[in-house]
Amino acid sequence: MDKDIIISKASWRDFSQVMRLEKECFPLDVWPMLDILGVLSFPFYVRIKAESEGKLVGFIAGEIKKTNIEGWILQWEYYLNINDWELENNFLQLVKTN
Repeated sequence: MDKDIIISKASWRDFSQVMRLEKECFPLDVWPMLDILGVLSFPFYVRIKAESEGKLVGFIAGEIKKTNIEGWILQWEYYLNINDWELENNFLQLVKTN
């Protein structure tokens, strides 16, 4: 994809776009609405979104333990028609630093 990808923090305000992306990426295994809202709202989650031309094209959420020594990715989804490696590297760098 030749379009610029803007990566920033996600919040509960992105709920409808994250739900749409979730349904498109995982049509048979969609996270429940309350789980997605929780991931987008609770302060102990790291939430990063990728947008292109005003449309959400990627989302990643992770949880970090209080010790900040370990954590894991809970949810990771993006459209396949974007530059996968570039987005993955940017996502991972942001999750590590947040």
